[in-house]
Amino acid sequence: MLKEMNVGAIVANDFARIFYRNVINLGILVQQIEAACAKEQSKKIF
Repeated sequence: MLKEMNVGAIVANDFARIFYRNVINLGILVQQIEAACAKEQSKKIF
């Protein structure tokens, strides 16, 4: 579903291991960042 929606990257403060591996296997970039940093960065993206 993510690939069909043309998702190119996912940024979050935590991932379940199985989700993390599946996303990598789909060729989608994954970045894990701390919650405080995620909140600040989301303001820049949206």
